[in-house]
Amino acid sequence: MAEPQLKIAGHSIGVSDAWVLLQLPPDLEFIGFDYAGDLGNDPPGGSDTVELPDFGRLLLLGIPLDTDHVRSCLMAAEHAPWSAVPLEARLADTPYGGAGTPYAHATALYRHFRYRYRLGVTIASAILHLKRPALVPLLNNEILAFYSERAVDLAASSDSESPLYWEVFRRDLIDSAPGVAALRRKLGSADDAVSHALSRLSDVRLFGVVVNGLAASATSS
Repeated sequence: MAEPQLKIAGHSIGVSDAWVLLQLPPDLEFIGFDYAGDLGNDPPGGSDTVELPDFGRLLLLGIPLDTDHVRSCLMAAEHAPWSAVPLEARLADTPYGGAGTPYAHATALYRHFRYRYRLGVTIASAILHLKRPALVPLLNNEILAFYSERAVDLAASSDSESPLYWEVFRRDLIDSAPGVAALRRKLGSADDAVSHALSRLSDVRLFGVVVNGLAASATSS
């Protein structure tokens, strides 16, 4: 029986290769961000508030912050349209759509942080992943570059004025569902704490860690 595959920006990676990618070396940034530095903690569960400890998580992820970022993010959170995006919202169930759709509400929340309060893609996506962990993927320059061609092509065929990064990520996530499930089982049956912690992340985050590893490899090659 063929090994399940993860489909990422036109590439296929088997579960065994994805497992190796996650294990070598252990992702200390993941431990700091997703588990606040302690694997005994729970992964993010979502909320409608941004608190000071959240910024410590971002720093442990390697995201540079200054006082203006913190101040702007706290202000953004105070006025954010949280109620339009349920805590349990899932990216797999949020396809690209126009005004009034769950996608439009979700991207409005993201744009509120990224553009209105000028926090940029990395900070906005990281903060919002903590608050909607099954919905918002973590994005950075490497991942944007990795998905850029497909996001632009999909936008052109969908009459979108902006590249559809969430949508290409979402489609890959759906296509990779059997592989993500198999990877989660493999991690959960391992005998180390890091693997067990990875197995407890949301599908969006677990898949995103693999995407980030591939994107970083592509950037450095």
